[in-house]
Amino acid sequence: MVWKRPNVPPGIWTNSTTTAVIRAPVSAMSSPDTLRDLLLAEISSIPTTRIQLDIDVPERLLGDYAHLLKEIRQTSRLELSATLLPSHFSRPAAAEVVKHLDYYVLQVHGIDPPRHRDDPYALMHPDTTLRALERAATLRHPFKIALPTYAYVLTFDASGKFKRLYSEGFPGAADAGETRIAAPDFTQLLSVLDAGHEIIWFRLPVASDRWTLSMDTIRFLERGILPIPSIGLTTRRDAAKLTLFATFHHQITLSDVRLPLDWTSPRGEFFPLNGTFFEPVPHGTLPTNITIRAAACGLPTPVAFAITDSNVR
Repeated sequence: MVWKRPNVPPGIWTNSTTTAVIRAPVSAMSSPDTLRDLLLAEISSIPTTRIQLDIDVPERLLGDYAHLLKEIRQTSRLELSATLLPSHFSRPAAAEVVKHLDYYVLQVHGIDPPRHRDDPYALMHPDTTLRALERAATLRHPFKIALPTYAYVLTFDASGKFKRLYSEGFPGAADAGETRIAAPDFTQLLSVLDAGHEIIWFRLPVASDRWTLSMDTIRFLERGILPIPSIGLTTRRDAAKLTLFATFHHQITLSDVRLPLDWTSPRGEFFPLNGTFFEPVPHGTLPTNITIRAAACGLPTPVAFAITDSNVR
């Protein structure tokens, strides 16, 4: 197994609260001793004393996982945490797992892929979340809750039959008619936040990630405010060139949006960008409506520019 590391700024490790998250595939659990040695070697090379393991361990292997954690704990002097899933609490071995952790992270989001694109699905199931929190309380061990800031992407074939689920790394090549998303439900997120549990947001937005909420949206939620999705249109002028930017506030979406344009004067030349389109207008006339492609949450995206002295009101 070859570990892949992100480009972490060197100064990040000087922060005493920084935790390194190590993810390993489920298949690695087929050889626990090998995985243990690989994990210990990797842990020793990371300049932090806080380690978190993120392995979607099958319920039947929780006993082996507990033994693995015990050996890591005995060998390394560090703060150790790990991710657990709601399904893990159905097994007595879950209590043995958490015994070797300073705390665990309960991931309450996940999805059972639908068989057809018209079948119901959700990123978080309220009943599953409630039962997981009730069972976590019975373990009487410190834990945090991982809440989703990102959407899963589901793809279907032309007949509507489910093809594949992407929790990350969606290439964006599927036709929009054959793609759906399972996005965070703000009301559900607020209900968990209101309960006062310590939260870990997963995953924090970066510029290259099309499928996460913006930090503005996360801050709204942390203040207990229900974010209201909207589309913002801003402009930037450079001499006779007027560039239009659209921002999808508080939403992760696949849907195109039609926006009206109210110009101070209808004269000029109009050039669409990033998939924007509009109904044909006479030469030298600016369109009064445009249809823009969905873009990343909170990121101003150029959708068109116009050569004109006019402005959008």
